[in-house]
Amino acid sequence: DKLALRKCIEESIQRLEKESLITRNGDEFLFLTNEERDITRKIKSLEIDPSEDNKELSNLIFKDLLRDKNKFRYHVNKTDYSIGRYLDGHTQDGRYETDLKVEVVSPLDPDYHHQYSEAGCINKSTEGLVLIKLPENNQFYNELRTWLKTNKYIRMNDDGTQSDITRILADRGRENQERKKRLRATIEDMLN
Repeated sequence: DKLALRKCIEESIQRLEKESLITRNGDEFLFLTNEERDITRKIKSLEIDPSEDNKELSNLIFKDLLRDKNKFRYHVNKTDYSIGRYLDGHTQDGRYETDLKVEVVSPLDPDYHHQYSEAGCINKSTEGLVLIKLPENNQFYNELRTWLKTNKYIRMNDDGTQSDITRILADRGRENQERKKRLRATIEDMLN
C-alpha cells in the first residue's frame, strides 16, 4: 500500500527532523553531525516575534515580488495614484491616506478564519480596496520561520573565531539563500 508506506516515511522523517538528526532543505534531507545538530537545536529554540514573520512576509510580497511599487499610473488621463500597501492590517509604508488600497491577508493574522471568510472578504472588498487572501500553507510559513531563525542565529553567532562553526554557519547561510528563493517562488504562486 503506497499511501500507508508514504505516511510511515513522512512520520519517520518528521521524527528525525524534530530530534535534529536530519535537516530539510526543500525536498532534500541531510544527516547532521553532532556539531551541526547542536547548532540546529539552537536555531530551532530561538524565539522570534510574530511581527518579524509579518514584516518578512510583507517584504517578500511588496518589495521582492511587486518591486516596491507604491504608485499606479492611469494612462487615460496620465494621473498617478498612490497605493496604500497593507499586510494583515498593518501598513507597509506608514501612510494611511492613499488613493488606492491593496490589502493582503495571511494566516498569520489572528482574524484570518472568522473575519476573512468568503462573506467577510466580499464585504471588505466593497470598501474600495483590493483584498488578496493568501491560502493556508503550513510548509511555507514553517519555512519562513526557519529562514528568520537561521538568519538571526547566523547574525548573532558568526564571529569567525572557530573554523568548524564558521563552516557550519556558512552552510546554513547557503541553505537559507535557497530557502529564500523557494519562499519567493511559493509566494508568487500563491498570488497568481
